[in-house]
Amino acid sequence: MIDITNDYINDRSIVNNQPYYYAVTAYSYNEQPDIVPRQLESTPKVFEARPQFADPGWRLGSVVGEKLP
Repeated sequence: MIDITNDYINDRSIVNNQPYYYAVTAYSYNEQPDIVPRQLESTPKVFEARPQFADPGWRLGSVVGEKLP
């Protein structure tokens, strides 16, 4: 799991209900000089993430004695 709290491109906190896009690739590198190509990268898989509050009626986990924000 990854926890993202900042938008480093725009230098601010992430904003609820705003789309953010991420790309994931697989990458490999071979140190042997006689192998061609020495590096390979897969086609990017693009994902959209939209941070938001929990839906009304959902229960969020808590522990006894925890303070509300």
